[in-house]
Amino acid sequence: MKRLLRERRGAAAVLVAGALPMLFGVAALAVDLGMVELERRRIQGVADAAALAAARDTGQAAALAATMVAASPGRYPLTTGTTTGRYRAEAAPDARFVAGAADPDAVRVTVRSEVPTVFAAIFGTPSVAVERRATARRLDLASFAVGSRLASLDGGVANALLSGLTGGKVALSVMDYNALATAKVDLVPWLKVLGADAKIEVARFDDLLKAEVPASTILGSLSRQVADPVARAALASLASAAKGTIRLADLIDLGEMGRQGDGGAGLLRIDTLDLASNVIQGSASGRQVAIDLGAQVPGIARTRLWVAIGERPNRAPWIAVTRDRSPVIRTAQTRIYLETQLAAQPLPGISLASVELPLFVELASAEARLEAIECRPNAVTLAGRPAPGQVTIARADPAALPDFKTPVALADARLLETLLVRVEGRAAIDLGANESFQTRRFDASAIDAASVQTIRSSTPVGGIATSLVQKVDLRARLLGFLPLPLDPIVRGVGGQLSLIAPVLDPVLMSVTGVLGVGVGEADLWVTGIRCGQPVLIE
Repeated sequence: MKRLLRERRGAAAVLVAGALPMLFGVAALAVDLGMVELERRRIQGVADAAALAAARDTGQAAALAATMVAASPGRYPLTTGTTTGRYRAEAAPDARFVAGAADPDAVRVTVRSEVPTVFAAIFGTPSVAVERRATARRLDLASFAVGSRLASLDGGVANALLSGLTGGKVALSVMDYNALATAKVDLVPWLKVLGADAKIEVARFDDLLKAEVPASTILGSLSRQVADPVARAALASLASAAKGTIRLADLIDLGEMGRQGDGGAGLLRIDTLDLASNVIQGSASGRQVAIDLGAQVPGIARTRLWVAIGERPNRAPWIAVTRDRSPVIRTAQTRIYLETQLAAQPLPGISLASVELPLFVELASAEARLEAIECRPNAVTLAGRPAPGQVTIARADPAALPDFKTPVALADARLLETLLVRVEGRAAIDLGANESFQTRRFDASAIDAASVQTIRSSTPVGGIATSLVQKVDLRARLLGFLPLPLDPIVRGVGGQLSLIAPVLDPVLMSVTGVLGVGVGEADLWVTGIRCGQPVLIE
């Protein structure tokens, strides 16, 4: 018995027998959990693909998800659950997906499988349930713009304005401006090229838009993207004159697409005149420009022009991609003061008299919003309203124009002033601040052709200056001691104003056209539409 107690042979077998449960547990951890992890990764990919497929058509989400899951290869059978709802990006992370909401635009897909175990079955666990989910959102995207565009521009006025904004010398012809207005650029692919030209490496478009980029680099890159040689040369000329930098995020909001780094071809096709003008305005060191047009306006002895450009309310972008119905696109506030002097003409009782006409124009922002997107067939409905404002025959202090927080003090216009007589007057057209939104529908052919539809103020405005002159209240005052008949003088001044007014209308329309605003009207156009673009969000 003592010998048996001292015998140690066979002890290893006892140790092995005692360690077997632990060895099986380690095997279960290494083998069974490895199989479970592989299956978890597999069905996550299946869930992602099913969610993307279902988000294309939320009305058939369950069938589309089930079809995608059934077509996925794998060793173990899968079950699927599908929930539709709406996605709210502005909400807290755990509240962004609202299940069962009306007009669903998002789908959450849950995929489950059972992975049989090998070693864990010994401990009473014959299989492990694996479940993964994915959420995808359908993006119905539309891009659009609001402004005022002209079929042709007065080259001299536009050149003077852009020269003042850039601080350089801009000398483009009317043909150049027309080429810029008709040349289109595909905005999103161009942004990728711009990143390379500016030597900015970013993963997302939003990061590029937030970077400070020289205006000359932007316009130079843009010139290489247009096919028309006239437009290309015009953009190169603007690039050489441009100074300063700009954050393109102040002009462009890509919405959901901003998180991407590629794609979006054909979604935003815009004309290069609009883009170049907004880049120049955004990069200008000064927001006020004084222009002396001299006698280059036909029939006018002298014309001086002051233009002040304000900010867009809430720094809203010039162009946006969105499906939100709130106002998203607004033109900049604008103030224009124009002093015009007609060549001296004989008036009754006065051998030579020079008639002057000061005009003050103040425009708020025109705005537009996306009202509806229709898919199959594609169509977009926009709602817009023109810029409210005021057009006045009155005197103003040009130094007060840039302060948009303070109303500009206006005084009666001195239309004629001599040693003997003074003729004063004032007239105003108020463009209603309570203008209601007007809707315009763009079908697929109108979108492809970039057709422009115009909304007009309820206040009738024909020619700006012409409408004012027809309403002006003229008052004459005798300054000297010699008796003079005043009625003929007043009629003579009114006749001279009637000659000036039609000449001034093209000047004002050229200025507002370059700045993208209009007096009593606003142009709407849709630059692109994309229906049913699915994007994974969880």
